[in-house]
Amino acid sequence: MTAEKLQQQIDSAQQTVATDQYPMSIGELSSLYRDSELILNPKFQRYYRWSKAQKSALIESILVGIPVPPIFCYEREDSKWEIVDGLQRVSTIFEFMGLLKDPAGKLVTSQPLSKTQYLPALEGALWEHSEPMQEGTYSIATSLQIGFKRAKIGIQIIKRGSGGNTKYDLFQRLNSNGSPLTSQEYRSCILVMINEPLFDRVVAFAADPKFRTVLRLDTDDTDKQDDIDYACRFLTHSAFEYETRDKDVDEFISDSVKQLFLDKTALVAPLIKTGKSVIHKLDALYGADALRRFQDGKPTGRAGRVGFETIVVGLAHNWESISKTGKPDEFIKSKIEALWNQPTVADFTSPGTRGTDRIRKTVPFGKQWFAA
Repeated sequence: MTAEKLQQQIDSAQQTVATDQYPMSIGELSSLYRDSELILNPKFQRYYRWSKAQKSALIESILVGIPVPPIFCYEREDSKWEIVDGLQRVSTIFEFMGLLKDPAGKLVTSQPLSKTQYLPALEGALWEHSEPMQEGTYSIATSLQIGFKRAKIGIQIIKRGSGGNTKYDLFQRLNSNGSPLTSQEYRSCILVMINEPLFDRVVAFAADPKFRTVLRLDTDDTDKQDDIDYACRFLTHSAFEYETRDKDVDEFISDSVKQLFLDKTALVAPLIKTGKSVIHKLDALYGADALRRFQDGKPTGRAGRVGFETIVVGLAHNWESISKTGKPDEFIKSKIEALWNQPTVADFTSPGTRGTDRIRKTVPFGKQWFAA
């Protein structure tokens, strides 16, 4: 019975994913890009960050004939192909050929390659040099350019008749293990795929200077998308309860925010509005000390996940009733400053506490603690 059920599930899953695959020359691929039939989402290009050595190694592989992993594309309703996996490879190829455009539509300046294991002479190589010619650079021969354009790469196409979540699931699976992207970076890519305007609202929420002040975020945190990560966590904890033991925190955040963007879009704007109100109030009352532990009436330590999950999420959950208390500022201050003296809170920060165990405690506690 179990074997039959497994076979039935496999047959059903295979019917939801329609794919096609074939090799395509780099020349053909570049023609599609020039004609705007191959889409490299401009927002994804913020994650295009291979080093010169990595770029040079890929070009070396193509010139020498070393197989390159396939590119995964999704066939959109307008029949254009959108890159799902392989952005780094495709962007490197197009940059080398002088075809890559930045998010503003301007051509990216090609950078000379560096020497590689099999081709030390790649040092300083360009597809075509610009005038005046950079010192130590040279253009590769026309014969090499022709051979490069004739080289083929495997293309995996997810047909548009596939299940609605196929594109997002594929991207997440291909990028969740061994990927240079952080959890939030590939989460951002998925959200852009689903609903770019809605994702822009989340980014704007995270970019609010008062959000950054209360969370004590600096430039390095922004580069790692910690600000957007906090915004996604706020939306997730506000909309869903973390009950399952089958998912770690990152997986829970990714699945939940994806569900919000797919099925519960009407909730996002109101949640962001409430979150913004909470952040602005915390900034007005405490500034950068809002999420720090209070000890002997003074803020101490750093702002961490515990403060965020209990205070920000807890206040947002009760914001309407708090606003009707008549003296919301006094209520909020008394609750925040008394929070850190509660014996239960010490359990949230005890050494060795896993994130999965922590959010099962912090979020429910905060929602109850700030009930007006």
